[in-house]
Amino acid sequence: MYSPYSTHDDDAPIAKLPMELLEFIGTNLDCHDFFECILVSIAWNSIFQPFLYRSVTIDQISMCTRFIKTLEESTDTSNKRKMWYRANQVPRIIDNLGSYVLSLNISDGLMISTSLDKLAALCPNLESVSFRWENYFEKYMNYTPRTRAFRTPLEFFDRIHPPSLRTLTLKARSVSKLSRRPIDLLFVVLRHFPQLESLTVMDESLVLRIEDLEELHSRCPKLDYLCISDADMDLHDTTVPRNAITPVTTQHLSLLSDTIWRDASVFQMIWFQYLVQKYPVLKTLSLHRPRPDLFYHRERPGRTNRESTPLVYHFPHLRGVCLDQFGGDLVSEWPTLVQDIQDITLYSNPIRRSLKWS
Repeated sequence: MYSPYSTHDDDAPIAKLPMELLEFIGTNLDCHDFFECILVSIAWNSIFQPFLYRSVTIDQISMCTRFIKTLEESTDTSNKRKMWYRANQVPRIIDNLGSYVLSLNISDGLMISTSLDKLAALCPNLESVSFRWENYFEKYMNYTPRTRAFRTPLEFFDRIHPPSLRTLTLKARSVSKLSRRPIDLLFVVLRHFPQLESLTVMDESLVLRIEDLEELHSRCPKLDYLCISDADMDLHDTTVPRNAITPVTTQHLSLLSDTIWRDASVFQMIWFQYLVQKYPVLKTLSLHRPRPDLFYHRERPGRTNRESTPLVYHFPHLRGVCLDQFGGDLVSEWPTLVQDIQDITLYSNPIRRSLKWS
């Protein structure tokens, strides 16, 4: 990867600062300060301009067009380009600017296929990508999407799949409440990224089963962080034998769904036993509804003949939890559940009031 600290004036005092200090300065400047630094001199421009492009968010077609044009101009090393910058006395775009782009946040409907190919060639060092799209189905197609919309992440990631990618976020928005569909679409995307370390999926049209989690980890064995949000989590039954479950090294797990806490006997549920066996080194666990207070339910009479055990008993390395009401008794069971956990976040107001937590 290109170093953001090479300058055109090696005698500039700022060029003699340690790289760690320049890194600290560059990551703590706001946009206005960045432009002030870029205008100081050629040396300052060469140092601070890459920090502007480390993380890029594109949500308009015009913004996407300008961004690609700027990256293409940075690959032009001709004398004519250098003379133009000198004659107009404007900050020079550093060479190969796209190689400094590490994070890209982009929406569907902004680029055609040729633009995707250009972006893939101009930004070879991407480490993080967030992609948003909208789900459309035939019976709802009276609403016509933008002509550039692929309405799926497949086209985007078939053309843009840098080997340096470590963090992937997929966000889908449905036009209306639609029938659920399998998670196969996600697996097609993940075939490009066996090196992935962090994965976030937000799609209310997905159905997630235990078999799908097994497949997901087989495609991305290096996952350290996994977040599945809004999906219909059908985790209450499985055909996967217990002796066929391979433990993984994932340390941070978030399963956010309205369907995961339907039963109060949490420790006896199949999905919970699966999590215990699948994630033995888990450090943070988030199990709650996206809007917990709307679905809050109290314990039904006659269902208190079980004992709650601390989560750390099942996950010895657990240090942080984010939970809401799972149906147990608020006074007797919740203090036991979160015993010996250092970082606790409770998303349900009834729980916080009962435990007298702010």
